[in-house]
Amino acid sequence: MLFLEILEELESYGTKRKPKMTLLKANKDVSEIQKVFQLCYDWKRTYGIRLYDVEPRGKTVSKKRWRRFRRILGLLRYRVITGNKAKKIVEKFFRSCSELEAKWYDRIIQRDLRIGIAATSVSRIWPDLLPTWGVQLAETLMNHLTHLEYPIAVEPKLDGIRMTFVLDGKGRGVGRTRKAYEYDQYEFIVEALRKLPGSAGKVFDGELRADSWNSTSLPKKPIELLSKKAREKLFSQKFYIFDVLDSELFDEGECRVPMLCRRDTLQQMMEHNESDVVQILPQTVVDNEEQLFTFFDNALKEGYEGIMVKRLTGWYTPGARNSDWLKFKPTETREGKLVKLLPGKGRNEGRLGSFLVRLEDGREARVGTGFTDSQRKRFWKRRKSLKGKTVEFVVQKEEIEVAVIRHGRFKCFREDK
Repeated sequence: MLFLEILEELESYGTKRKPKMTLLKANKDVSEIQKVFQLCYDWKRTYGIRLYDVEPRGKTVSKKRWRRFRRILGLLRYRVITGNKAKKIVEKFFRSCSELEAKWYDRIIQRDLRIGIAATSVSRIWPDLLPTWGVQLAETLMNHLTHLEYPIAVEPKLDGIRMTFVLDGKGRGVGRTRKAYEYDQYEFIVEALRKLPGSAGKVFDGELRADSWNSTSLPKKPIELLSKKAREKLFSQKFYIFDVLDSELFDEGECRVPMLCRRDTLQQMMEHNESDVVQILPQTVVDNEEQLFTFFDNALKEGYEGIMVKRLTGWYTPGARNSDWLKFKPTETREGKLVKLLPGKGRNEGRLGSFLVRLEDGREARVGTGFTDSQRKRFWKRRKSLKGKTVEFVVQKEEIEVAVIRHGRFKCFREDK
């Protein structure tokens, strides 16, 4: 079938984004490939099953099996079949598949095609195919400092992994990252959330964090296949909640319930929390700029990476970056000699990816953000003449002492040095 050939070709391009998008545009009218991306990338569709060591025995691909597969996905999605019954039906189906069908149908049922194409790219090809997924994002505090309206809420900013847990009307749920990747390995967190009064039909937004950043990571395998060490690492993580809202409002793309009211709802729910797996992120209200920066200084002393500032009347707008939420982290300016220009990947293919800069003390810094698209094109064309120039860049304070600075933000070239 044509769509399987298209998927194979997409996989063959590896990290090359341009030929992938060209191929998809050329085949956007192929209904089966469109359906594949819908089945796999629609974050509202969950199938709740995994396969292990099922050997496909089919010799050829079949349109009939493709239709049968879609019917099975429908039964799984709406929980018509569950548990051992679902497992037996799915395993029987996969044994009838060819190797090629089994490869891609397994990736669809796991909702991970592994072809390096994000949901945003899919939406560029088929604008109305997927429901939008996004979480509320923050702008930079310093851009709004003179316009803040007090009183205002402040929270310590954790250096963890952003995670959102969506619970349906029956309390079933799954964790999703900011980019909508699903992780069903966090059922122990879902279980703790489920026990909170009124948690069904709610979206919990927060941060995953273990005792340290090095211990905080997303599992790369199903929980049954994790090593003992990886399982211990997984279960050491806690979920720090900073917001909650109704899933219906989340789906609609705008929750106009004021932040103060959402926070009150969260606090009432957490009064009944009996688990240390989920915690509420502390929040306080400040009345002026002096109190705000005192809170910031104290947060840094306590080991947080910065603070979040939130309007008391602010909405929650999934996918939006606006001044309802503001972030503030300490930064310092550094400079060094440009020793290498590294090529871009993905959307930056064919232009600058990042600078490799050597500091006076011999350490190296990777400067990969802060460039406009036109700068990336221009600097890449001039890559030979730019070597040796002094680059001024901004870095977060917690990275200053590390051996290799990896997250520098370009500021300018110092023509006077």
